[in-house]
Amino acid sequence: MSSETITGCSRSSPSRPQGGGSGRGDALSAYAKANRRQPTEPEKRLWAAIKSNRLNGIPFTRQVVVAGYILDFATRRERIGIEIDGHTHTDPEAEARRTAAIEAEGYQLIRFQNCDVMENLPGVLATIASTVPAPRSSPLPSPPPGGGREQKVPA
Repeated sequence: MSSETITGCSRSSPSRPQGGGSGRGDALSAYAKANRRQPTEPEKRLWAAIKSNRLNGIPFTRQVVVAGYILDFATRRERIGIEIDGHTHTDPEAEARRTAAIEAEGYQLIRFQNCDVMENLPGVLATIASTVPAPRSSPLPSPPPGGGREQKVPA
């Protein structure tokens, strides 16, 4: 799996600190829960566009713990993570370790800068939609009328 970054932003919007590889278990889950209650403005905007399967019927979750890190958004079935990078994601070596750990869990990582979301949300959504396959309409075919069992005709 590989990560993808949309760039072109020359600035980052302020953001609260994110969880890192050092937190574990319940403490990291509690931190992810706190992040869900206090999203950044770019997270609010992207979440409004993708929640409730609004993007091609794809189910996303916010603040998902993967490999000791917190992904801003993820679709678990397709194993794709979305990161909105602000000023807390500035150390290239730390980000490379983070990306490697998440990809080792089978996730593909898509990264956007805060200003990408704030200034080009349609482009961000198009990138996500082109990366995440649309879900199947139904995992199994519907049974025929009568449940697929032979009907006995009274004599």
